[in-house]
Amino acid sequence: RELTRMAARRQSKAPLGSLSRNENTKDLQGSNKDSKDLIFVSFQIFIDQDTDYCQSLSTWESEGLLSQMNTALIQLCKETTANPQRIKKYGSYPEKSKTGFPECPKNLSESANWSSLRLSGKVRVIGIMDRNIFYVVYLDKNHLFYLAPKKHT
Repeated sequence: RELTRMAARRQSKAPLGSLSRNENTKDLQGSNKDSKDLIFVSFQIFIDQDTDYCQSLSTWESEGLLSQMNTALIQLCKETTANPQRIKKYGSYPEKSKTGFPECPKNLSESANWSSLRLSGKVRVIGIMDRNIFYVVYLDKNHLFYLAPKKHT
């Protein structure tokens, strides 16, 4: 019965969770950002395992990196696709000579827009940017996904 009353009080006719539900509404800061331009985060294809090259959520939690990731993801969700400040886009999956990771997982595309979210120092969240969604794939605390050339050597 309570759900029926709550549904009757809902003012929007759009389904819960649909993007159109937020159109022409103001965000908490009072601006009229179109929610379709904001970046969303998904863990739908996340590989939650500890290997030589990536770590699990539980490892990041025990090392104090999980709260840092959460803060960065919250900030990322406030950015727009037109001007993402925190995402570095690599393009396709790095060549074998440029990565400390094995080949691209079979269920994912090498030509996808592979990207990283820098947390601090070497710590990165690796994912795929598809339209306005950042799909988290790996946790990379040692910056092994895309090996940067050594500076000043």
